[in-house]
Amino acid sequence: MAVTRAVEIEWRAQIERLMRAGVWLKHADSHQHAHAFPLGYRCAMKLCKEYGIPGIRHPQEHNTGSLRRTGALALNSSLAVSRALARGKELFHNDQFMGFKRAGGYGMPELLDDLESIPNGLTEIGLHPSIEDGVPYPHLSGRREYDALMDDSLPDRISRLGIELTSWSRVGR
Repeated sequence: MAVTRAVEIEWRAQIERLMRAGVWLKHADSHQHAHAFPLGYRCAMKLCKEYGIPGIRHPQEHNTGSLRRTGALALNSSLAVSRALARGKELFHNDQFMGFKRAGGYGMPELLDDLESIPNGLTEIGLHPSIEDGVPYPHLSGRREYDALMDDSLPDRISRLGIELTSWSRVGR
C-alpha cells in the first residue's frame, strides 16, 4: 500500500536523522498515536527491531471522560488488534497511558486527580505544555499544563503519592 510505504519512508528518515545527531531512541511513538493502528504498528515494530529501539508506547487509556470516550475506545481496540497481530514480537512498553481524556486540559487539580488514580505498573502521561495557550494547537491549554509541571510543590506531591518517576532509558533494564 502506497500510504504505508510513505509512512515507513518518513519514519525511517526521522530515525536516521536522530541517529546521525547522536540520539539513541529509547522508545517509539507517533503523532496522534498512528503507530497504534495495525499498519502503523507493524511498521513501527519493524523499524524498532531494525534500529535497535527497545520500547514502544502503548496509548491504552482507561478513559472515563465522556468527551473522548469513543476515540479512546477506537484507539484501544486498534491497539489490541495490533498487539494480537504482533504476538510474540513485543517490545518493552508502558502498562497504561493517561492524557488522552484531558487532551491539553491539565492544570494542577486535574494532574493530581489523575496521579492519585494511577494503578500499579508503568504509566505514561501525555502532556502538551507550552508557555502560551493555543500553541501548538488552538484548543490546548498548554500554559496551564506548563504551570502545573513547573509548580515547585509537584515533586513532593508525586513522592507523597508513592509514585516513582522513571524514563524510557530505565524501563528496559
